[in-house]
Amino acid sequence: MMPAVMEVYNVSDQRLAQIRQRSLGVLPRFELYDANQEMVGSLRRYYRMGPEILFVSGLNWVVLGNSLHFNYRVYHGRKLIMTLKEFSTQNQADLAMTVTDQNDEPICLCLAAILDFWAKTPHKKKQIRFNHKYHQLGNFS
Repeated sequence: MMPAVMEVYNVSDQRLAQIRQRSLGVLPRFELYDANQEMVGSLRRYYRMGPEILFVSGLNWVVLGNSLHFNYRVYHGRKLIMTLKEFSTQNQADLAMTVTDQNDEPICLCLAAILDFWAKTPHKKKQIRFNHKYHQLGNFS
Protein backbone atom coordinates (compact mmCIF):
# COMPACT_ATOMS: atom_id res chain seq x y z
CA MET A 1 0.00 0.00 0.00
CA MET A 2 1.35 3.40 -1.02
CA PRO A 3 1.24 6.39 1.31
CA ALA A 4 -1.59 8.80 0.46
CA VAL A 5 -1.46 12.21 -1.21
CA MET A 6 -4.23 14.83 -1.05
CA GLU A 7 -4.23 18.18 -2.82
CA VAL A 8 -6.22 21.40 -2.43
CA TYR A 9 -7.13 23.29 -5.62
CA ASN A 10 -8.88 26.59 -6.23
CA VAL A 11 -11.72 27.08 -8.72
CA SER A 12 -9.16 27.92 -11.43
CA ASP A 13 -7.66 24.44 -10.98
CA GLN A 14 -4.42 25.75 -9.44
CA ARG A 15 -2.89 23.64 -6.71
CA LEU A 16 -2.77 25.57 -3.43
CA ALA A 17 -1.51 22.94 -0.99
CA GLN A 18 -0.72 19.25 -0.67
CA ILE A 19 -0.48 16.58 2.02
CA ARG A 20 1.92 13.67 1.63
CA GLN A 21 1.72 10.73 3.97
CA ARG A 22 5.34 9.74 4.59
CA SER A 23 4.89 6.67 6.75
CA LEU A 24 2.29 3.97 7.24
CA GLY A 25 1.11 2.28 10.39
CA VAL A 26 -0.73 3.31 13.51
CA LEU A 27 1.11 6.64 13.84
CA PRO A 28 1.75 7.87 10.29
CA ARG A 29 3.71 11.04 9.56
CA PHE A 30 2.37 13.71 7.21
CA GLU A 31 4.13 16.53 5.38
CA LEU A 32 2.41 19.75 4.30
CA TYR A 33 3.40 21.51 1.05
CA ASP A 34 2.43 24.94 -0.25
CA ALA A 35 1.49 25.98 -3.81
CA ASN A 36 5.18 26.07 -4.79
CA GLN A 37 5.68 22.45 -3.69
CA GLU A 38 7.88 23.58 -0.79
CA MET A 39 7.46 21.67 2.45
CA VAL A 40 6.10 24.10 5.04
CA GLY A 41 5.47 21.69 7.91
CA SER A 42 5.06 18.14 9.13
CA LEU A 43 3.22 16.40 11.90
CA ARG A 44 2.85 13.04 13.53
CA ARG A 45 0.30 11.89 16.05
CA TYR A 46 1.38 10.71 19.48
CA TYR A 47 -1.01 8.89 21.76
CA ARG A 48 -1.46 10.22 25.26
CA MET A 49 -4.16 10.44 27.88
CA GLY A 50 -6.28 13.58 28.14
CA PRO A 51 -6.58 16.37 25.60
CA GLU A 52 -4.77 15.92 22.32
CA ILE A 53 -1.78 18.18 21.69
CA LEU A 54 -0.04 18.13 18.30
CA PHE A 55 2.83 20.25 17.01
CA VAL A 56 3.11 21.18 13.34
CA SER A 57 6.87 21.57 12.92
CA GLY A 58 7.97 24.11 10.35
CA LEU A 59 4.91 26.28 10.95
CA ASN A 60 5.27 26.26 14.75
CA TRP A 61 1.54 25.66 15.11
CA VAL A 62 0.10 23.91 18.15
CA VAL A 63 -3.09 21.89 17.71
CA LEU A 64 -5.17 21.48 20.87
CA GLY A 65 -8.31 19.41 20.88
CA ASN A 66 -10.32 16.32 21.48
CA SER A 67 -10.56 13.65 18.79
CA LEU A 68 -13.57 11.95 20.42
CA HIS A 69 -15.69 15.12 20.18
CA PHE A 70 -13.78 16.43 17.16
CA ASN A 71 -13.22 19.92 18.50
CA TYR A 72 -9.85 21.57 17.74
CA ARG A 73 -8.09 24.93 18.00
CA VAL A 74 -4.83 25.72 16.21
CA TYR A 75 -2.48 28.41 17.52
CA HIS A 76 0.78 30.08 16.52
CA GLY A 77 1.95 31.36 19.87
CA ARG A 78 -1.11 33.11 21.30
CA LYS A 79 -2.61 33.86 17.87
CA LEU A 80 -5.58 31.70 16.92
CA ILE A 81 -5.09 30.28 13.42
CA MET A 82 -8.10 27.98 13.04
CA THR A 83 -11.01 26.37 14.85
CA LEU A 84 -12.48 23.06 13.71
CA LYS A 85 -15.48 21.32 15.18
CA GLU A 86 -17.94 18.62 14.26
CA PHE A 87 -21.68 19.07 14.10
CA SER A 88 -24.46 16.77 12.94
CA THR A 89 -27.08 17.49 10.32
CA GLN A 90 -29.69 14.92 9.31
CA ASN A 91 -27.76 11.63 9.63
CA GLN A 92 -24.34 12.95 8.66
CA ALA A 93 -21.40 14.51 10.44
CA ASP A 94 -20.04 17.76 9.04
CA LEU A 95 -17.03 19.84 10.02
CA ALA A 96 -17.23 23.58 10.65
CA MET A 97 -13.90 25.32 10.10
CA THR A 98 -13.02 28.97 10.74
CA VAL A 99 -9.66 30.40 9.65
CA THR A 100 -8.51 33.86 10.79
CA ASP A 101 -6.10 34.60 7.90
CA GLN A 102 -7.07 33.89 4.30
CA ASN A 103 -3.44 33.02 3.42
CA ASP A 104 -3.59 30.05 5.81
CA GLU A 105 -6.73 28.53 4.27
CA PRO A 106 -5.12 25.88 2.00
CA ILE A 107 -2.82 24.52 4.73
CA CYS A 108 -5.69 24.61 7.24
CA LEU A 109 -7.81 22.52 4.86
CA CYS A 110 -4.97 20.00 4.71
CA LEU A 111 -4.70 19.96 8.49
CA ALA A 112 -8.47 19.44 8.80
CA ALA A 113 -8.23 16.46 6.43
CA ILE A 114 -5.44 14.92 8.53
CA LEU A 115 -7.39 15.39 11.77
CA ASP A 116 -10.46 13.84 10.13
CA PHE A 117 -8.31 10.91 8.98
CA TRP A 118 -7.15 10.38 12.57
CA ALA A 119 -10.63 10.60 14.11
CA LYS A 120 -11.10 7.79 16.63
CA THR A 121 -14.79 7.19 16.06
CA PRO A 122 -15.99 5.84 12.71
CA HIS A 123 -17.55 8.62 10.67
CA LYS A 124 -19.34 8.79 7.40
CA LYS A 125 -17.87 11.07 4.78
CA LYS A 126 -17.83 14.60 6.20
CA GLN A 127 -18.24 17.93 4.49
CA ILE A 128 -16.13 20.83 5.63
CA ARG A 129 -18.17 23.99 5.94
CA PHE A 130 -15.62 26.74 5.69
CA ASN A 131 -16.29 30.23 6.99
CA HIS A 132 -13.78 33.04 6.68
CA LYS A 133 -14.79 36.27 8.36
CA TYR A 134 -14.97 38.08 4.99
CA HIS A 135 -16.22 35.43 2.59
CA GLN A 136 -17.71 31.98 2.37
CA LEU A 137 -16.12 29.31 0.17
CA GLY A 138 -18.78 26.62 0.40
CA ASN A 139 -18.65 22.88 0.97
CA PHE A 140 -15.75 20.54 0.38
CA SER A 141 -16.11 16.80 0.41
